[in-house]
Order: sequence, then C-alpha cells, then structure tokens
Amino acid sequence: MNALSPDPDLFDHQAKRLQDIVENLFACCQARIALQSERFGLPPAALRALIALGESRYLAPGELGRRLGVTKSRVTAVTTGLSRHKLIEKHPDPADARVTLLSLTPAGRRARDEVCAFMKGLFHSMQGASVGSAKKTSAPSPRASRAPRAMPPGAPPTPQGKYRHSGCSGETSMPKAQSWAGSRSPATA
Repeated sequence: MNALSPDPDLFDHQAKRLQDIVENLFACCQARIALQSERFGLPPAALRALIALGESRYLAPGELGRRLGVTKSRVTAVTTGLSRHKLIEKHPDPADARVTLLSLTPAGRRARDEVCAFMKGLFHSMQGASVGSAKKTSAPSPRASRAPRAMPPGAPPTPQGKYRHSGCSGETSMPKAQSWAGSRSPATA
C-alpha cells in the first residue's frame, strides 16, 4: 500500500469511533439534564435561568431570553415559576418604568450555588470516568471484531432514575439537593 494513501479500514474505524463518541456525549448530556431537573425539581430552562441570573446583579427579561435562546413567552413562563418559588424578584428599572429587572433572591442564590456545585460534581465524575476508560482501553485493531452492545453507552435513564453511563451516573458523593419546586413535576413551570 502506498504510504500516502489512507487505509480505508482505519478511516472507517476512526469515523465509527468518532460517531460513537459524539452519540455518547449527546446521551450523557441528555441524562445530565434529566438528572438535574429531577434533583432540583425545576425544568431545565429554569435551572439555566438561575445560572444566567447569577452572572449579573439585574437582568431584563429580554436579555435573559437572549442568553437562554428562548422566546419572550418562554421567559415569562420560566420567570413566573421562579417567582412563585421565591427564587427571583422583579424590580422596576429606575431608568425606564416600562422595564422590569430580574434578580435572584437569597434563596435563589443558594439554589444557584447548589446547582453549580452539583454540575461541577457531575463534570468531575464524567472526567474521571472518561480518563479511567481511556486508561483501560488501548486502540483496537481496525479489523477487530466488535460485538453489538445491549445498551449504547450513555443510554437514557432507566425507569428507576439510574443512569447507565458511568460518567452520568446518579451516584455522586453530594447529598440530595433540596427540591425548589416542592412536589411539582420537573416538566412543568
């Protein structure tokens, strides 16, 4: 074989490996989002809003919508839910009475800190799992046979709420966080 022409088997193996990695990462992110929602009793958009609101002292709803990439009506729904749980406050803008400014309450800051700590713990566990699995595996031969898997890595949560992918397991060393939404379903608000 010419040294300059790529090995088609090696190329196919690398393309398949890249596809597996991307699919695994996507499934892991989906599982992380579901786990966060379940853990804190808030929908994903509300959790992202808490984080965005913590980056500034005050935010106008329009700016929050731009940061989250959601519509004005979705911002209204998310902020109404966060207000109901006393996680944010609405203030009139002193420069323009037509504008309302949003800020975190002390409870909202605590919730944001818990969400951030939880996410940091998940990312650390994911990093540890990926480093551990990288050490365990060496590059297989492109011609090596591959047995089909029963469940792809990063599969969605089982009905019991446990996550199959080792990097996204629901088992962390962190205590169970307070549910900020009470008994409401994470999909609502």
